[in-house]
Amino acid sequence: MNAKMRLLCLAVIVSLVSVTSVAPAQENLPQPDPTFQGKIGKTHHDSEADPALFNSPTAPKGAPNILLIMIDDAGFEAPNTIDSVTIELK
Repeated sequence: MNAKMRLLCLAVIVSLVSVTSVAPAQENLPQPDPTFQGKIGKTHHDSEADPALFNSPTAPKGAPNILLIMIDDAGFEAPNTIDSVTIELK
């Protein structure tokens, strides 16, 4: 192997390792359902809420800001606004 081929192989290996190192962040999704730690009584006076159920989820420290939007069954007219052009199919 010549030096250029070795350098190319090294670059490919480094790029693959850097891509696979992002995978552990995906292990946090979807988040598991929380378990109820409160007390359920016969009335609301006898019951106690579980404050952990009302806490907002937080990202791990150093996590990237990612917004994922998934749209299903949108159709042809969904991305258009008012007075959109209608496409007639013949």
